Amino acid sequence: RSDFDSAMNSERKPSLPMPASPFCIGLREVTLRRLSGIHCHDLKSIDGATQYAVCAAVPASYEAKTRHRYPMVLLLDTDSLFGSVVEMSRLMAQTREIRECIVISLESPLPPGNDAQHPARFITEKLLPWCSDKYRVAPGPVSVFGGHSGLAAALGRNAGAEVLQPLC
Repeated sequence: RSDFDSAMNSERKPSLPMPASPFCIGLREVTLRRLSGIHCHDLKSIDGATQYAVCAAVPASYEAKTRHRYPMVLLLDTDSLFGSVVEMSRLMAQTREIRECIVISLESPLPPGNDAQHPARFITEKLLPWCSDKYRVAPGPVSVFGGHSGLAAALGRNAGAEVLQPLC
């Protein structure tokens, strides 16, 4: 247990959440400890009743290219994929297969009845403007991956988002 405690206490980012149990650590926590350039925030819904966990991963060149704006990829309810998406996007940017991008992960609790309008409204009215204010997001459509189809479709209609579909 002392090895685990010292590893947990030697974290690089002071705002990281501690796991609920010393015997179980989630993929999100592993990603946050292992990768650089990731910032986590809690944002309240427009009415203040719901809290959303938001993680942002900036590209490797973000600090050096202070005037450059980056396209944004928004991951919805894909907590377990966040680290993989960040690593793949960074590697593919190095090999020039894709442009460097800012990856935003949103774990959105859905209201009863799976009403897609509540999270869609939060995303379009609060999250996207917040991301543009906080990070250097390029103008243009946001690429969205994950979430349930109703939410993705609502974002496509209301925010002009490009909805990415899985290959399988």
